[in-house]
Amino acid sequence: MEITVADILENKQLAKAKVVAGKKGLKSSVTTVTVGEVPDIAEWLKGGELVLSTLYAVGEKTDDQIKFVDKLIKAKACALLVKPKRFIGKLDAKIIDLAEKKNFPIIEVPPEIRWTEIVGKIYQQIIGEHLAFQ
Repeated sequence: MEITVADILENKQLAKAKVVAGKKGLKSSVTTVTVGEVPDIAEWLKGGELVLSTLYAVGEKTDDQIKFVDKLIKAKACALLVKPKRFIGKLDAKIIDLAEKKNFPIIEVPPEIRWTEIVGKIYQQIIGEHLAFQ
């Protein structure tokens, strides 16, 4: 069995998270989780990664944010958990449209939630699932 983005969203730490795009992609498999606070994170992905980001390193320009998301999609990341209110304010509709067309989940997380809380719980789920099928 595999962990999906939808399974991850069942964590109580993500109770206030909101899927803003790509709901059809919620069945995508999650292989690991990574924090993507560098603009070239996509170059380091292998596929199946759940990427967490505030988009701070990408900046406020919509075109740069679109390129960032497009590169995640092309690198076969499974989803993006983002805290837009932390640094950039609001995700542009063009980003939402791109993710929607590609069935790429973008999930907004409230700024007060710590990445460490999310990462720890996701790894517990992934490891628990792997141990259950050994």
